[in-house]
Amino acid sequence: MTGTKNFIAEQPNVKILGRRLYDDKVLWLTSSAATVEFFVEATSLSFNLVGDDSAHKDEHGNPPGNCVRYSIYIDDELLLTQCMDSAEKKVVVFDNSSNGGQARKAKITFIKLTEAHQSYIGIWDIETDSEGHIKATPGKKRRIEFIGDSLTCGYGIDCKSTNEPFTTFTEDATKTYAFLTAKAVDADYSFCSYSSFGLYSGYTDNPGNINRTYTLPNFYDKVTFSWNTRKYGDLLWDFNKYTPQLIVINLGTNDASYCIDDQRKGKFIKAYVDFLKYLRNLYPYAYFILACGLMEMGRPMNESVAKACREYKMATGDTRIAQIQFNEQMPEEGLGSGGHPNQISQKRAAKELTDFLKQLEITI
Repeated sequence: MTGTKNFIAEQPNVKILGRRLYDDKVLWLTSSAATVEFFVEATSLSFNLVGDDSAHKDEHGNPPGNCVRYSIYIDDELLLTQCMDSAEKKVVVFDNSSNGGQARKAKITFIKLTEAHQSYIGIWDIETDSEGHIKATPGKKRRIEFIGDSLTCGYGIDCKSTNEPFTTFTEDATKTYAFLTAKAVDADYSFCSYSSFGLYSGYTDNPGNINRTYTLPNFYDKVTFSWNTRKYGDLLWDFNKYTPQLIVINLGTNDASYCIDDQRKGKFIKAYVDFLKYLRNLYPYAYFILACGLMEMGRPMNESVAKACREYKMATGDTRIAQIQFNEQMPEEGLGSGGHPNQISQKRAAKELTDFLKQLEITI
């Protein structure tokens, strides 16, 4: 039997994790670790993908740069990791049509490894043979959201040294403390993270100049932020799409570049408390974990994060909140691009966070 069947990447065909949007029936995955997952029974399976501006050659015919990196898994085993380096692409997951046409049953997971800051990727549809069918995997009992910066995005995590320049070819959210923690506690996940972002000030190389552009609270209610395809930047995120039971916030590392005195740290603390109140209004029952300290540059903000936690509890009486200070990355662990944590440091931080959650004995 010949022919194909095409499925739109939406419920009930697939489970979707992370921030995303639909535009002309294309599912655009924006956030780090945005995921599409489903069960399939088919003789053949392919993804028909669409790239954003980053996937096109420039006006001089040069190949694209900082385009989306993604991975596809079959039954939790890595099949491939590629970059979206063309405007359109057909990715064959399997094809048994020349092998007697035997249908295959499997769980398929498509994960966007890179952050929205750089680029998006669109799934036009999922294609099987004419007799194939797909069905969304069920949601997990636990749901976590990670709010953070480059540490949560996995910036430069695959670089061999701190001097190796960043590209999206070296970024991988699935190797971060966040993704590994979600996996360890068997939780669904959603990331809202952007490199160089802070809570009161984003990263600045001049302490005299505050960076208010890169402040995450200003974009938390948006679907996305990116320097490549900006046409979606004003769209509001629908918080009904995902309700986390646990929210891990890892911000402050970039704020440290500006918050060099007590007055500025005081403004950081106030901004943090205000953001926590905003989150509590959105998620009345979620447990908050405030994290900091994995990178050396962020460690001066550890006490400010602790103070924000205490001041929030005093102001609101809210007890569903705790703070963790990661142990600092160690030189013997090696460094990723720009001094960022590599896979070894991220894996250690994941264990620290996982153990911390178990000690809290919270119900999520």
